[in-house]
Amino acid sequence: MDTEGQAVPEARTSSRLWLVLCVWESRVLGLLLATAFYMSWTSWPLGGVSATYRTVCVVGFALFVMLIGRFRYLIETVSTRTFLAFAVIGIVGIRLAWIAAVDTLPASDFDVYHQAATQIAAGDLRMPGIHQGGFPLLLGFAYRLFGADLLVAKTLNVVASAATGLLLYGLTSDLVGPKAARVTVMLFAVWPAQVMMTSIVATETPYIAFLVLGLAVLIRWRCAGHGPLWLLVAGIAFGTSTLVRSTSFVVFALAATWVFFGPGISRVSRTAGTAALGVGFVVAIGLGRLIAGPAPAGTGLLSYLGYNVLTGSNPDSHGMWSDEDQALFSEILRERGPDAVPAAVYHIVEERITADPSRFARLMREKFQIMWADDLYGAYWSTARMAPGATTTFLKSHVEALYLISQFFYVGILALAVFGCIRWRGELFPWGNSLMFAIVLTFVGLHSILEVQSRYHHPWALVFLVLSGYGVCEPSIDGRGLRLRFSAADRRHPSSA
Repeated sequence: MDTEGQAVPEARTSSRLWLVLCVWESRVLGLLLATAFYMSWTSWPLGGVSATYRTVCVVGFALFVMLIGRFRYLIETVSTRTFLAFAVIGIVGIRLAWIAAVDTLPASDFDVYHQAATQIAAGDLRMPGIHQGGFPLLLGFAYRLFGADLLVAKTLNVVASAATGLLLYGLTSDLVGPKAARVTVMLFAVWPAQVMMTSIVATETPYIAFLVLGLAVLIRWRCAGHGPLWLLVAGIAFGTSTLVRSTSFVVFALAATWVFFGPGISRVSRTAGTAALGVGFVVAIGLGRLIAGPAPAGTGLLSYLGYNVLTGSNPDSHGMWSDEDQALFSEILRERGPDAVPAAVYHIVEERITADPSRFARLMREKFQIMWADDLYGAYWSTARMAPGATTTFLKSHVEALYLISQFFYVGILALAVFGCIRWRGELFPWGNSLMFAIVLTFVGLHSILEVQSRYHHPWALVFLVLSGYGVCEPSIDGRGLRLRFSAADRRHPSSA
């Protein structure tokens, strides 16, 4: 009979395995982040700046963040409620100022989202596909309530950013402690790419709010020992985020695996928790489909993945979107139908690899640099198409300054995240942190195959912020030191079982 008491010896062995896994994940991730740092440091736009200036800026940024981490009044003395109130004011104020200064108009896919949301607000609820349809549906409901205006979409982004900041604090507190959580939230508040993304009608900003909600609820369930109802909520959040961006299906699969094999709880509890997570996920996806109806042929998840693999295997376009792959994919759909997409794509990718294996190997490096060493997407897309005005003229003539600001910040975050990986102590909630690391490492692997765009790393850069906060703060849950956190009296805590 599977009881909690009988599960303890097995849980202790399992916990040691999770600790080892977490440490190795942190080391591998640190190596990858160091590689991304080097690529960012040596490529445009930083490559065009003198090494002395780059060094002064990055070191100055790192020292500034470390000073924040050591500022006792801000990190420890101010109450949590007061800190979060000021954090929300900062997050909202900075983003509203950016939106007021930069009148971004939708372009490319973002214009498609805006037009689809406008259509939905008028009563047509058809959703184009699971990989992008959830965001127009969400935005369309907002347009229906407040009017089909770009300011509504941008305000929704500001609200989603504030919610992400609050949820990120809770998530990071459970993972690495409240001091590191405060530094993480402060970094999030001033993160240039995220600030700039709020003026764009993009999926990323509301997506990370649902994603962090799911992760925060999941981690809180594990820390506090709550019942499966919490995992039901987490599953709904993951399902909703999957409707917005289909990549959350991977996060859900990893979360379900970690729940099922997690240490310190009985097999029955693990099975019930995994089932609750799955039910919540299916309910969210099902409701989305019920509201929007079935996806049109050729826009489902399998077809979308096939298109991504096709695009990601093209050396000529560096694994990014191209007219050539778009035309080829449309031809496959037209002549063979959606069911033939996987086989057709597999054949084309095999031909590309065997034709020039060394070129394909170089493609993997190029894709890694595009995906993980570039944080310019916010500056690029927020200024790609703007309403006429004096500010627009000024920004267009100084857009490279925005690129430098965004990339300098990101390089600083990468450096601090590497420092966090080096300092990493695996016994600090190995189950939860192992899941965070596994998510990033999984997407590093997936995007060696799938299409890459620099903005695709935007959600996973939150983990880099957490590592940065950890790297500059004492890694303790209660503010009194790691030793007390893992004292004998605390071994009943799920994270240290």
